[in-house]
Amino acid sequence: MSQALDSGMPPNQGEEGMLSGLKAFLSRLIPAPELPIPAPTGPFAVGISQQTLVTEGAGSADARVLTLDIWYPAADTAGYPVAPYTEKALNEALSKQFRMPRFMFSEVPSYSHREAPPAPGPHPVVIFNHGYAAFSKQNVATFQELASHGKIVLSLAHPGESLLARDSQGHAVPFDPQSEVNREVLRLQKDIRGYAKRLSMRLSQQRQAQTPEAYAIASAELAQDPQFKALRPQIERWVEDTRQVIAALQEGRCAGVLSEADPGKLTVMGHSLGGVVAMRLASEPVEGLRGIVNLDGPWLQEDPETIARPCVPALNLLSTQYRVAKQDLSTRGTLDGLYHESAAGAHVIDMKGAAHYNFTDLNFTPALKATFMLGSIDNRLMGELQNQAILEFLRRTTRDGGVFESPLVPAHAAVEQVVFPGKREG
Repeated sequence: MSQALDSGMPPNQGEEGMLSGLKAFLSRLIPAPELPIPAPTGPFAVGISQQTLVTEGAGSADARVLTLDIWYPAADTAGYPVAPYTEKALNEALSKQFRMPRFMFSEVPSYSHREAPPAPGPHPVVIFNHGYAAFSKQNVATFQELASHGKIVLSLAHPGESLLARDSQGHAVPFDPQSEVNREVLRLQKDIRGYAKRLSMRLSQQRQAQTPEAYAIASAELAQDPQFKALRPQIERWVEDTRQVIAALQEGRCAGVLSEADPGKLTVMGHSLGGVVAMRLASEPVEGLRGIVNLDGPWLQEDPETIARPCVPALNLLSTQYRVAKQDLSTRGTLDGLYHESAAGAHVIDMKGAAHYNFTDLNFTPALKATFMLGSIDNRLMGELQNQAILEFLRRTTRDGGVFESPLVPAHAAVEQVVFPGKREG
């Protein structure tokens, strides 16, 4: 979930002195322009493009315009400009969300080149959904890494629900705090202590469940938490949005760099609420879906009497050190009850010392270790292990098979890996 930073103010030193003190104080919390996101390591250069997809949600007559930010393996980048990690409009939205002066958010160059020609495909596709009230460029470090290894990454922005999206004419569509869902969620988040206490209790129930029946009840109670209950319509929309993108790829309705995509080799990935979407699609898969990657999202289910059975392989990277209002909100151990009963199997990796936002590009902002947003894990190591696990999972699910023959990353003190090979029929 997205939360605002809560910090004190520098001492009052007169207007000029206060501004200088404010800048110095904020510089310890917000990344400097030289944000040290690692360079991609694969053999391909990286291109970046943006498209919009006009679609209709299931059962709705109202068209939705989805923004697709696309990273892809490039054939040549000479003469093609480098894109910033975050463009001007997004930085203005970030400044407003975090209540920080605009000067603290700058257009730092990335390793991606705008509209560079794509390398000939077809390339496997990863479709990403961000967390609640977040944005499509929240995991650029991972997107660039995957593209450099021959994957096409589509990151979705949802109109009014993402921090920033675009309409079909390219105009900015900001997060809408007055929508019915967002108004209720933001109201509930004002009582952060009550929210954290309830969520911690529900997650603990999932960890402690000893039978499939007990796990189903705990997961249904988590889904009935007031915040997740309020988010249910948005989760349904995001699931449908993702399905619509997949349908457009498989029906050949996507142009440009997406003509090099392989719609038969799909992976859905998400962080937080986007991880919930990915897991929903794992239990209700579409043709061509080879697996899902869940970055610190919980398992929710509506029916307490149903034993959930994900149908495609899953990689789950989970937090172990995420405390809000003195409550443990980490997802460690909360998925074991799900995958003990899974026929498809899963990798579950606890990232020791990782908090919820270590799974995003905020991981590379060490100053945020002073807040609840990041844990104690080394930032560079976190990024390397996360990307290594995802790349190896994609290699096994889209090309080589043997998904559960061994752990995805070598043994390391920073990770605890559990492999659930899946229950075989007969």
